[in-house]
Amino acid sequence: MAKKKKAASNTLEIQNAAKTMLANIRFASVDNPMQSIVLTSAVPNEGKTTTTIELAKSMLVQVIACCW
Repeated sequence: MAKKKKAASNTLEIQNAAKTMLANIRFASVDNPMQSIVLTSAVPNEGKTTTTIELAKSMLVQVIACCW
């Protein structure tokens, strides 16, 4: 039971981090809206794909909430 709770907690932390990152990106681009975002790192396996997916999910959630 404890592992499932920890996994759910981990997922929530990742979602909150993605929402915070999206808010920071939008705040930084108030005057000049961004057309693209590039995620990069110095070494492999640092979570670029995971970060990109979570950021996309956060964007999608906000679009759905706005339109429905």
